[in-house]
Amino acid sequence: MARYNRIKKKANITAPDEFLSFWEHAYAWGLEKKERVLFPALAVALVAMLVGGFFYYRSEREITAQRELYLALTTAPREDTGKKIDTKKFIAALDAVAERFEGTVGGKEALLYKGNTLYEKNKMDEAEKIYQSIIADGKLDCFFTRTAVVALGRIYQNNGKFDESTKLLKKYRKLENGDLNEEMALIIARNYELAGDGKSALAEYDDFLAKYPRSMRTGTVQEKAEQLRTSA
Repeated sequence: MARYNRIKKKANITAPDEFLSFWEHAYAWGLEKKERVLFPALAVALVAMLVGGFFYYRSEREITAQRELYLALTTAPREDTGKKIDTKKFIAALDAVAERFEGTVGGKEALLYKGNTLYEKNKMDEAEKIYQSIIADGKLDCFFTRTAVVALGRIYQNNGKFDESTKLLKKYRKLENGDLNEEMALIIARNYELAGDGKSALAEYDDFLAKYPRSMRTGTVQEKAEQLRTSA
């Protein structure tokens, strides 16, 4: 009959023993390896749980933000009601969404609606600040950021800040196939025209025709380009 030495210390557990079950071996092995294996594994699991919880919370927050934005938009003034148009309630509702859901898509969209409303009411100074805040927090390829860039470029143009408008728009036009690149190109071309730089304006219009031959604005741009060529 084979002789077995009874294992009395977990340090001696190296092979199956007739006196210890599988789970007793596993428990002893776990005690031995807890600092090197089990603790890091538990840490990874905890991080995974936290990350999962964060994304779930963010998703729920985005959904709630979109719902609240929709409710805010229902307060938008309408011209077909025959009543006096008052934007105060609408702007207050947008402010509430933007502040409560700062950093979300819904929050940024609420800010953009506010800026556009102020723009339409000819409150350019207030609209400019809103657009600047959106641009400061946004990315180059973000639609809301690019929309704010176009609006701000127009405000600068209206205020005679042609160089400032062109510099801003050219920075965001660098993104190929970016949203609103056509709008940016036309504002830049018009900036050159208003600044008295017909040569640069013509170059922009020709570049526009080469890049966007199927644009709905092609006819208008061709007319402008011919006028500049004729007057040159």
